[in-house]
Amino acid sequence: MQMEENKRIVRRYFEEVVNKCHLDVAAEVLTHEMVMHMEPRLKMRQKAVPDWCVTIERQVAEGDIVVTIGTTRGTHLGEWFTPIGTLAPTEKRFAFTFTSTMRLDGGRIAQILWSNWDWLELLQQLEVVPRTVVSEDEEA
Repeated sequence: MQMEENKRIVRRYFEEVVNKCHLDVAAEVLTHEMVMHMEPRLKMRQKAVPDWCVTIERQVAEGDIVVTIGTTRGTHLGEWFTPIGTLAPTEKRFAFTFTSTMRLDGGRIAQILWSNWDWLELLQQLEVVPRTVVSEDEEA
C-alpha cells in the first residue's frame, strides 16, 4: 500500500507544484532540502512558461522509488535557462516527453534520482535548434 501512497505524492507534486506552482504544497510533498533546490527553478520556469502542464501517462513504484512517464506542454513566453543557455521568449507552443525517477522518504520526495527530458525535441519545436532533414540519397 505504501507504493500507491508514494505514487499519489509524486502525482500531487506534478499536478499541484509543477503545473500550478503552488509552493505551499511543495513544503508538504518535498523534503526541506528539495524545496530549497526546486523553488528557484519553479519560479523561473513559471515566468518562462506560465501555462506549463505535465500530463502523467504512467507511474511505476517499487519500494521508495517512483518512476513517472509523461508529456509536458506549454508556451515559451519568458526568458528560460536551458542546457544551451538562456533563451529569449519565442512565443512558441511545445510538447515533449519525459521520464522522472524519484526517491521518497517519510512521505516526501527526497531526491530526483534521474530525470530525462527530450531537450532536443523541445529546442527544435522552439526553433532554436534546426531539425535535421535526411535526403532520400542518405537513407539508402
